[in-house]
Amino acid sequence: MPIRVTRELQLDAGHRIPSHKGACCNVHGHRYRIAVTVEGDLTIEPGHSDEGMVMDFADLKVLMVHHIHEPLDHGFMAWHGDEPLVSFLRGQGFRLVLMDAIPTAENLARWCHDQLVEPIRSVYGGRLRLESVTVWETPNNCAVYTVPK
Repeated sequence: MPIRVTRELQLDAGHRIPSHKGACCNVHGHRYRIAVTVEGDLTIEPGHSDEGMVMDFADLKVLMVHHIHEPLDHGFMAWHGDEPLVSFLRGQGFRLVLMDAIPTAENLARWCHDQLVEPIRSVYGGRLRLESVTVWETPNNCAVYTVPK
């Protein structure tokens, strides 16, 4: 029977939503909280380091840090179509993370999924499945990307 395990990390990053009707059209930042949930069966091999686990939380942390935290932390996420902002940030030498979509919480959840799906598949084959990614933009607001089965 599959079991889900979840690991969280936090990072600081800036963004803006260029056509937003409210304050989010301005340059600002957040302390993002990101949770990644994987699903799989327990490891039952006697004596295996992961015996009794779906996967070691430390191994999930390594993947999340490498593929999500390192690229985004203390950077500025900008949609490639936000030309005035992209030009400004490039001209100032800021750490710029170009996104294929406007960097909303919803799109960031999908982006995080896209960064992790192949590394998890390559390390764990079909034994584990990336089930969902949740991105809290504020303590009260989050977006959940649930991977279609």
